Order: sequence, then C-alpha cells, then structure tokens
Amino acid sequence: MNYNNNLNDVSTLVHEVGHSMHSFYSRAAQPYATADYSIFTAEVASTTNESLLLSYLISETKEKSKKLYLLNRRLENIRTTVYRQTMFASFERKVHLMMAKVEDTTPDGLSHFGMI
Repeated sequence: MNYNNNLNDVSTLVHEVGHSMHSFYSRAAQPYATADYSIFTAEVASTTNESLLLSYLISETKEKSKKLYLLNRRLENIRTTVYRQTMFASFERKVHLMMAKVEDTTPDGLSHFGMI
C-alpha cells in the first residue's frame, strides 16, 4: 500500500491489520480445514480495528473542528459499512442460491436478474 502519513492511510493500515490478526488467530485456533471464513465475517475484525482507532483519536483530540470531523467519519463508516456489507452478503446469498439451482452466474446471467 502507498503510505503518506494521513488519516486515510492510517485507517487503511489499521483495517488491513485487522484482517491479518483475524487470519492469524483463526489459523492458530482451528485446523486448516475450518480456519477459513466468509468475507462478511472478515470485515468484522477490520472494521472493529477502524472503530478502535477512531475512538482513540476522538478521545485524544482537543480541537472541536477536528473532533467533529472524526465523529462525522465514524458516522459515515457505520453507514457505509452496515449498508455496503449487507448488500454484499445479500448478493453473495443470491449468487449461491443461483449456483445451487445450476443457474447462469456469468455476468450476462447476473445482469439478467438485475444483480449487476
């Protein structure tokens, strides 16, 4: 990743470390065959790390405008994470159901059902 020492880069780094920690502990605690997890589950650890970062920054920030910016960022993260991850999960469920019915899951098949 490109790192320029700004909040977006720190947040991305913290997010990706959440994925790494999740994978490390999952593999350490479970056999290889059961250590994998869904994308939806993977986002829990990474977004939790982002939330912890924002909590820390909000608690340490004294300047009102910066604190308001961080609070707004927290609200936006909640909105986009809950909304986006729910949409991803819904999409994955529909595709898996289509696959179970041996339906067309190519881009053309998915667009026919309004999924892309």
